[in-house]
Amino acid sequence: LRGPGGREDPHTWPLLAYLLTCCIYPLASSCAHTFSTMSTRARHICYFFDYAALSIYSLGSALAYSAYVFPAEWVNSTFHHCYVPIAVFNTVVSTSLSCYSRFLEVERPRFSKAFRTLAFAYPYLFDSIPLFYR
Repeated sequence: LRGPGGREDPHTWPLLAYLLTCCIYPLASSCAHTFSTMSTRARHICYFFDYAALSIYSLGSALAYSAYVFPAEWVNSTFHHCYVPIAVFNTVVSTSLSCYSRFLEVERPRFSKAFRTLAFAYPYLFDSIPLFYR
C-alpha cells in the first residue's frame, strides 16, 4: 500500500483480498481440526467454519483471476462482468451445500461425500475457466 500507486491503484485491492483469504482458510482449518474433538456439536460447528473459509478462499481466487488472469479478449465482456457475482453466489451455495452434507453423514455417507465433493469441485472448475482458456 505504500508503494507506487498505493491505495489508489485498482490492482492492489484484488491482491490484498486474495492474500487475506490465503490467511483465513488455513487459520479456520487449523482451528476446526484442533477444536473439533471437543464434542459432536463442536465438530459440526468447527467444520462449518472450515467449509466457509474454503469457499471464501475460492472467492478470493476468483477476485484475483478476474483482475489478473482474464484473457485480454474477455476483459469487459458480459462474462467478465458476471464472473465475480457468480463467484459470490457459488461461495454461498458451496458453503450451504457442504454444511448440509454434514447432516446426511450418518444416514447416507456416500451421498454426503458426493455433495461435499460437488460443493468444492464446482467452484474450482468455474473459477478456473479463465485459466483453462489461456
